[in-house]
Amino acid sequence: MTIAISYIVQNTNSEYEEAGLDTLDPLTTLEGIYGNRDWSFELAFSGTDSTQGDPISVTSIVATTPTYVIKSNVANNVISMSKNPNELIFLGEGYRFVTFGSTEQTTYTDLSELPEGLNIVGWDTPPIKRLTANYTFDIMYSIPNQSLLGQTATVTLAQDFFWDFVSGAAKLQQQVANSEY
Repeated sequence: MTIAISYIVQNTNSEYEEAGLDTLDPLTTLEGIYGNRDWSFELAFSGTDSTQGDPISVTSIVATTPTYVIKSNVANNVISMSKNPNELIFLGEGYRFVTFGSTEQTTYTDLSELPEGLNIVGWDTPPIKRLTANYTFDIMYSIPNQSLLGQTATVTLAQDFFWDFVSGAAKLQQQVANSEY
């Protein structure tokens, strides 16, 4: 018996944007997105028995993802994926500051709690601007028409994350406006 499992991407948030930079094979690759945004989406799985055409009923999904992806089951056949806000996908991006009247530079990656009196003097972009994430989905399913229960199939998908300069440039402009003179 051979089964064909398919998926659809649904319920994307406003930060999810397909980069459209590659031609892909949808059987093995999800559309590439801008990874340094706060993206989220769901994958809904379905399938059929290839030999008899009977639909499968997905009963559960166990996903293995990189640590910068948070996953959670929404329904038997749907898994939610989002960017982990506590992890950087693209390492090496930072903003260099000096204190007024000083030449000693300090680099910050998190701009949410900066000390007072800083002047921005540089923005270091990450050296790697494209990464590939690999996901493995162990899908448990049944085929009710054939009275087959507790079957398992594995789906492996890759997804490219592209670094987007827009959010970093906006942070840079804000820090220029916040700099002391």
